[in-house]
Amino acid sequence: MANNEPCSVWIITPDEFDSFVLSTGAKVVSIAENNRFRGHPAILTAGPLLPPIDAIEKELDGDLVESANIYTEYLTTEEPDRYISVILALALLDYPLGIMFGDDEMQFSFPAVFVDFLYNTYGLSLGCMNKYPPFVSEQMVPILLAKLYSMGLITYEVFMRRHPSDLPIFPGIISKLAYDQRPLVDVRDAEHYAKYFEDVKASLKNDGKFLIDPLVSIDSGVIAR
Repeated sequence: MANNEPCSVWIITPDEFDSFVLSTGAKVVSIAENNRFRGHPAILTAGPLLPPIDAIEKELDGDLVESANIYTEYLTTEEPDRYISVILALALLDYPLGIMFGDDEMQFSFPAVFVDFLYNTYGLSLGCMNKYPPFVSEQMVPILLAKLYSMGLITYEVFMRRHPSDLPIFPGIISKLAYDQRPLVDVRDAEHYAKYFEDVKASLKNDGKFLIDPLVSIDSGVIAR
Protein backbone atom coordinates (compact mmCIF):
# COMPACT_ATOMS: atom_id res chain seq x y z
CA MET A 1 0.00 0.00 0.00
CA ALA A 2 1.35 3.43 -0.90
CA ASN A 3 2.34 5.74 1.91
CA ASN A 4 0.66 9.06 2.47
CA GLU A 5 2.46 12.15 3.71
CA PRO A 6 0.56 14.52 6.01
CA CYS A 7 0.05 18.11 4.94
CA SER A 8 -2.01 21.06 6.15
CA VAL A 9 -4.35 22.02 3.30
CA TRP A 10 -8.04 21.93 4.16
CA ILE A 11 -11.26 22.62 2.34
CA ILE A 12 -13.57 24.68 4.50
CA THR A 13 -17.04 26.18 4.28
CA PRO A 14 -17.75 29.88 4.84
CA ASP A 15 -19.26 28.94 8.21
CA GLU A 16 -15.97 27.32 9.24
CA PHE A 17 -13.85 30.29 8.22
CA ASP A 18 -13.59 32.08 11.57
CA SER A 19 -12.78 29.00 13.63
CA PHE A 20 -10.28 27.75 11.05
CA VAL A 21 -8.35 31.03 10.89
CA LEU A 22 -8.37 31.42 14.68
CA SER A 23 -7.13 27.88 15.29
CA THR A 24 -4.48 27.76 12.55
CA GLY A 25 -3.54 31.33 11.72
CA ALA A 26 -3.59 30.18 8.09
CA LYS A 27 -4.44 32.06 4.94
CA VAL A 28 -7.59 31.02 3.11
CA VAL A 29 -7.86 30.80 -0.67
CA SER A 30 -11.35 31.98 -1.52
CA ILE A 31 -12.41 30.49 -4.85
CA ALA A 32 -15.04 33.20 -5.20
CA GLU A 33 -15.20 36.69 -3.76
CA ASN A 34 -17.33 36.54 -0.65
CA ASN A 35 -18.85 39.72 0.74
CA ARG A 36 -18.88 38.21 4.23
CA PHE A 37 -15.07 38.31 4.32
CA ARG A 38 -14.29 41.24 2.05
CA GLY A 39 -11.07 42.89 3.19
CA HIS A 40 -10.20 40.18 5.73
CA PRO A 41 -6.38 39.89 5.97
CA ALA A 42 -6.52 36.08 5.81
CA ILE A 43 -8.37 35.98 2.47
CA LEU A 44 -6.60 35.33 -0.84
CA THR A 45 -9.09 35.50 -3.72
CA ALA A 46 -8.55 33.01 -6.55
CA GLY A 47 -11.30 33.72 -9.06
CA PRO A 48 -9.59 31.79 -11.90
CA LEU A 49 -10.38 28.57 -10.03
CA LEU A 50 -14.11 29.13 -10.49
CA PRO A 51 -15.74 26.89 -13.10
CA PRO A 52 -16.37 28.40 -16.55
CA ILE A 53 -19.88 29.41 -17.49
CA ASP A 54 -20.29 26.36 -19.76
CA ALA A 55 -19.79 24.06 -16.77
CA ILE A 56 -22.33 26.00 -14.72
CA GLU A 57 -24.89 25.86 -17.53
CA LYS A 58 -24.44 22.09 -17.91
CA GLU A 59 -25.07 21.57 -14.21
CA LEU A 60 -28.16 23.77 -14.30
CA ASP A 61 -29.38 21.61 -17.21
CA GLY A 62 -28.86 18.53 -15.04
CA ASP A 63 -25.84 17.15 -16.93
CA LEU A 64 -23.46 16.71 -13.98
CA VAL A 65 -21.06 14.46 -15.87
CA GLU A 66 -20.44 16.91 -18.71
CA SER A 67 -20.29 19.78 -16.22
CA ALA A 68 -17.55 17.98 -14.29
CA ASN A 69 -15.68 17.18 -17.52
CA ILE A 70 -15.69 20.82 -18.61
CA TYR A 71 -14.53 22.05 -15.20
CA THR A 72 -11.82 19.39 -14.91
CA GLU A 73 -10.44 20.21 -18.34
CA TYR A 74 -10.51 23.92 -17.51
CA LEU A 75 -8.44 23.33 -14.34
CA THR A 76 -5.58 22.01 -16.50
CA THR A 77 -5.26 25.27 -18.45
CA GLU A 78 -2.53 27.81 -17.74
CA GLU A 79 -4.18 30.35 -15.44
CA PRO A 80 -5.89 28.00 -12.97
CA ASP A 81 -2.83 25.75 -13.09
CA ARG A 82 -0.69 28.57 -11.68
CA TYR A 83 -3.00 28.86 -8.66
CA ILE A 84 -3.15 25.10 -8.20
CA SER A 85 0.64 24.89 -8.35
CA VAL A 86 0.96 27.32 -5.46
CA ILE A 87 -1.50 25.20 -3.47
CA LEU A 88 0.59 22.11 -4.25
CA ALA A 89 3.78 23.87 -3.17
CA LEU A 90 2.26 24.88 0.15
CA ALA A 91 1.02 21.33 0.65
CA LEU A 92 4.46 19.82 0.05
CA LEU A 93 6.10 22.37 2.33
CA ASP A 94 3.43 21.68 4.96
CA TYR A 95 2.21 25.25 5.27
CA PRO A 96 -1.33 25.52 6.66
CA LEU A 97 -3.88 26.68 4.10
CA GLY A 98 -7.63 26.75 3.76
CA ILE A 99 -9.55 26.51 0.48
CA MET A 100 -13.05 27.91 0.51
CA PHE A 101 -15.81 28.13 -2.06
CA GLY A 102 -18.43 30.85 -1.71
CA ASP A 103 -21.92 30.33 -0.31
CA ASP A 104 -23.46 30.13 -3.78
CA GLU A 105 -20.88 27.68 -5.13
CA MET A 106 -21.45 25.34 -2.20
CA GLN A 107 -24.92 24.67 -3.65
CA PHE A 108 -23.32 23.12 -6.74
CA SER A 109 -21.12 20.10 -7.35
CA PHE A 110 -18.05 22.19 -8.17
CA PRO A 111 -16.35 21.95 -4.77
CA ALA A 112 -16.50 18.14 -4.94
CA VAL A 113 -15.18 18.17 -8.53
CA PHE A 114 -12.30 20.42 -7.47
CA VAL A 115 -11.41 18.15 -4.55
CA ASP A 116 -11.54 15.07 -6.78
CA PHE A 117 -9.37 16.78 -9.39
CA LEU A 118 -6.61 17.56 -6.89
CA TYR A 119 -6.57 13.99 -5.64
CA ASN A 120 -6.90 12.18 -8.96
CA THR A 121 -4.37 14.41 -10.76
CA TYR A 122 -1.83 15.25 -8.06
CA GLY A 123 -2.47 12.90 -5.15
CA LEU A 124 -3.45 15.79 -2.84
CA SER A 125 -6.34 14.92 -0.56
CA LEU A 126 -7.76 18.03 1.10
CA GLY A 127 -8.66 17.66 4.75
CA CYS A 128 -12.17 18.25 6.03
CA MET A 129 -12.47 19.88 9.44
CA ASN A 130 -13.37 17.44 12.24
CA LYS A 131 -13.72 14.60 9.71
CA TYR A 132 -10.45 13.53 8.10
CA PRO A 133 -6.93 14.97 7.76
CA PRO A 134 -5.23 16.12 4.56
CA PHE A 135 -2.40 14.21 2.93
CA VAL A 136 -0.30 13.86 -0.23
CA SER A 137 0.24 10.46 -1.81
CA GLU A 138 3.97 9.78 -1.50
CA GLN A 139 4.03 8.13 -4.93
CA MET A 140 3.06 11.47 -6.49
CA VAL A 141 5.67 13.57 -4.66
CA PRO A 142 8.46 13.13 -7.27
CA ILE A 143 6.11 14.33 -10.03
CA LEU A 144 4.89 17.26 -7.94
CA LEU A 145 8.43 18.31 -7.05
CA ALA A 146 9.42 18.15 -10.71
CA LYS A 147 6.44 20.30 -11.68
CA LEU A 148 7.09 22.90 -8.99
CA TYR A 149 10.84 23.04 -9.65
CA SER A 150 10.28 23.48 -13.37
CA MET A 151 7.98 26.42 -12.60
CA GLY A 152 10.49 28.04 -10.25
CA LEU A 153 8.26 27.64 -7.21
CA ILE A 154 10.82 25.69 -5.19
CA THR A 155 14.62 25.78 -5.07
CA TYR A 156 17.09 23.01 -5.88
CA GLU A 157 17.75 22.51 -2.17
CA VAL A 158 14.05 22.22 -1.35
CA PHE A 159 13.62 19.80 -4.26
CA MET A 160 16.36 17.52 -2.94
CA ARG A 161 15.54 17.74 0.75
CA ARG A 162 11.83 17.19 0.19
CA HIS A 163 12.23 14.28 -2.23
CA PRO A 164 11.33 10.82 -0.86
CA SER A 165 14.63 9.00 -0.48
CA ASP A 166 13.25 5.67 -1.69
CA LEU A 167 11.59 6.96 -4.89
CA PRO A 168 13.45 7.86 -8.09
CA ILE A 169 13.64 11.42 -9.35
CA PHE A 170 11.16 12.06 -12.16
CA PRO A 171 13.17 11.53 -15.39
CA GLY A 172 11.68 14.54 -17.14
CA ILE A 173 13.31 16.98 -14.71
CA ILE A 174 16.87 15.61 -14.88
CA SER A 175 17.98 17.82 -17.77
CA LYS A 176 16.77 21.00 -16.03
CA LEU A 177 18.42 20.01 -12.74
CA ALA A 178 21.69 19.43 -14.58
CA TYR A 179 21.45 22.62 -16.60
CA ASP A 180 20.64 24.73 -13.55
CA GLN A 181 23.58 23.32 -11.63
CA ARG A 182 25.98 23.61 -14.55
CA PRO A 183 24.48 25.98 -17.15
CA LEU A 184 27.35 25.62 -19.62
CA VAL A 185 27.10 21.86 -19.87
CA ASP A 186 25.25 20.39 -22.83
CA VAL A 187 23.02 17.75 -21.28
CA ARG A 188 23.42 14.73 -23.51
CA ASP A 189 23.73 11.81 -21.13
CA ALA A 190 20.75 11.79 -18.81
CA GLU A 191 21.78 8.47 -17.29
CA HIS A 192 24.96 9.89 -15.74
CA TYR A 193 23.17 12.97 -14.50
CA ALA A 194 20.36 10.89 -13.06
CA LYS A 195 22.88 8.83 -11.08
CA TYR A 196 24.54 11.98 -9.79
CA PHE A 197 21.30 13.46 -8.51
CA GLU A 198 20.24 10.15 -6.98
CA ASP A 199 23.59 10.17 -5.14
CA VAL A 200 22.87 13.70 -3.93
CA LYS A 201 19.52 12.52 -2.62
CA ALA A 202 21.13 9.53 -0.89
CA SER A 203 23.76 11.74 0.75
CA LEU A 204 21.00 13.84 2.29
CA LYS A 205 19.35 10.75 3.69
CA ASN A 206 22.59 9.35 5.10
CA ASP A 207 24.18 12.40 6.69
CA GLY A 208 21.98 15.39 5.89
CA LYS A 209 24.63 16.99 3.67
CA PHE A 210 24.81 17.70 -0.04
CA LEU A 211 27.46 16.10 -2.18
CA ILE A 212 30.25 18.59 -2.78
CA ASP A 213 31.65 16.90 -5.88
CA PRO A 214 30.97 19.13 -8.87
CA LEU A 215 29.35 18.05 -12.07
CA VAL A 216 31.83 17.97 -14.94
CA SER A 217 31.28 18.36 -18.64
CA ILE A 218 29.58 15.36 -20.11
CA ASP A 219 32.28 15.45 -22.79
CA SER A 220 34.61 13.84 -20.26
CA GLY A 221 32.34 10.80 -20.28
CA VAL A 222 31.79 10.55 -16.52
CA ILE A 223 30.56 12.54 -13.60
CA ALA A 224 33.34 13.46 -11.22
CA ARG A 225 33.39 11.75 -7.85
